[in-house]
Amino acid sequence: MRDLFLKMLYIIAVAIIAITTAHADSKPYDIFSHTVLNLPLDVKSKTSWSKIITTTRDWNLFYSDLLWDGTSEPAELLIAPAIDFDSYQLLVGGLGLQMSGGFSLSIRKIIEYNDLLLVDVLIMRPGENCVVTAALTYPTVAVLTKKTTKPLQFLFTNLIVDCLLN
Repeated sequence: MRDLFLKMLYIIAVAIIAITTAHADSKPYDIFSHTVLNLPLDVKSKTSWSKIITTTRDWNLFYSDLLWDGTSEPAELLIAPAIDFDSYQLLVGGLGLQMSGGFSLSIRKIIEYNDLLLVDVLIMRPGENCVVTAALTYPTVAVLTKKTTKPLQFLFTNLIVDCLLN
């Protein structure tokens, strides 16, 4: 009787593994890995913005505009770090002008579906009890991801950071 029970348990375990493996192989999406780039400065835009950079020329222009403050001629040509735009694209965006610190953006994940690329963005805002800097800020995020011709769709999630003071 015990042998029969163990054989049945074994058959059930094999069936579950087979079903799980078949289901995993047939999923309609892939989760992309992405690399967060730390830009040297934030884009000083009054309104929220986003941009998809797919060429070295556009990346160099974006990077030069980012570093040049517009008040004087740059001492030397500003060269952006090299990116392989044959394989990757750069997604950049920002919240625009915020009246204090405590705001930030994060890309939680990027999911490739059959017909689109979903970018899951987390927007973090300070709660009422947070102590923040009294400075104008421009929260910005930049991520490098696999190049695709699929349209992008953004999913935004707002998170209020609760800073309870004890």
